[in-house]
Amino acid sequence: MTMRVPYRRCLWLLSMGMLASLFQTFYHLHKHTHLTIQEDSGSTGFLRPPRRKTEMMGRRGVLAKETVPPRAIVPGCNDTATYYDLNAQEWGVRSKVHPPPTADAALNASDAVWLVANWISLKQPSKRIMESIKEKRSHPITSNKTIKLLITDSNDRGSKFYGGNYELNRCLHMAANLLGPNNVHLASRALVVNRDLSCFSTKCNQTTHFGGLNGTVLDYRQGVWEISTIVHNGVVAKWDFALRNDYGALFDERVRLKLGFPANASVSSSDYFQYPRTADVAHLWDEEPMDRYSALRNRVTATVRELIATYNLTGIAGLVSSRGKVGRSRTSSAYADALLDHKIIVVAQRDHWEDHVRLFESLGGGAMVLSDPITHPPAGFVDGRSIVFYTSLDDLSRKILYYLIDEKGRRERVRIARAGRELVSEHHRPHHRHERLMLGNNWPTTITNPVAPLIKCG
Repeated sequence: MTMRVPYRRCLWLLSMGMLASLFQTFYHLHKHTHLTIQEDSGSTGFLRPPRRKTEMMGRRGVLAKETVPPRAIVPGCNDTATYYDLNAQEWGVRSKVHPPPTADAALNASDAVWLVANWISLKQPSKRIMESIKEKRSHPITSNKTIKLLITDSNDRGSKFYGGNYELNRCLHMAANLLGPNNVHLASRALVVNRDLSCFSTKCNQTTHFGGLNGTVLDYRQGVWEISTIVHNGVVAKWDFALRNDYGALFDERVRLKLGFPANASVSSSDYFQYPRTADVAHLWDEEPMDRYSALRNRVTATVRELIATYNLTGIAGLVSSRGKVGRSRTSSAYADALLDHKIIVVAQRDHWEDHVRLFESLGGGAMVLSDPITHPPAGFVDGRSIVFYTSLDDLSRKILYYLIDEKGRRERVRIARAGRELVSEHHRPHHRHERLMLGNNWPTTITNPVAPLIKCG
């Protein structure tokens, strides 16, 4: 007996079959070519090929999709590197061409296999890392290849935890035993110890100089922090935040609107200076007396607010969007517009540790940035050329007025803002961080300095 299928149902079945086949094909491509960018609060961006859909996972596990634009190869870096992202458990390859479609082909394209992890983002990190090292050592494809491990630690106060019993310390010892110390690389955000500006909630005043309160460089070779014998060349490299790709894309989108560009038009750094900035100065932080790490930020907000009122300036001294977990897990158009509309953005670090995402977001928006001093400024940034540091609250007030009112100061402000924006665009996006840490060929070869503040390529 022959079963007759109605014509329309036949078409429907054929359509479903074609869709299923397409889905299977795209799933296969996605599975083998998808790379992960780790960003947001406390994470970094990994290397990725051009024109590829990527995923962005923050410290809190928030996901967002974006399209990565094509980018140039960084001069002097090795041409290829295969890595296994332990946070996302996926293979990736960086090369001058699109990556091979399978992990096996990617492995055959390089001499070494990198295991890359952001420590703070891993669950049971020591166990995950050790299991992955053992698995890769036994893998038939990697048996003749060097296995290297790169751990980035974005803890706010790593120095507090780097005692002999800190899990990362134990993990580094185990990894060094398995891979050899020269194949274990560590980049940490915690480079300063004994920083304490909490006095700005009580006894410190407008004239108090920050110098004696900023702490000293943490020496990982000393005492309970001694790890120089188990990491590459005995040094810990500097890890710091980069400009998140989602905010970079949002800034470009808002600049297109301001200049009347088509939606798909490219935006250059110079375009950020082709429209008038309508407001003078902003410090985007509310006074929060109960926040035990924000005494300096609170006083900076009060200083900027008083300056705006006294000199009839235009600006903001307070938040324009959510902060904390909510603010770090998504973008805000109000926040982006504030960064794009002001001539000067003032930032202040936390009382007990250095580095924060607001620094690169502010620089990426094209304003001139005034910051409290940073022990190891981001690569390429020089006081008075691409950023301006203030050393007291009185110094902050003087510099705001100079760069807004003095004719020479106004010209310098635009020059500094341009230089800062270009540095971020060309050297401080997420992929730049790991291209230098993973592919850089000139890690320091001595331990005369306990940290390597800059890893170059070429």
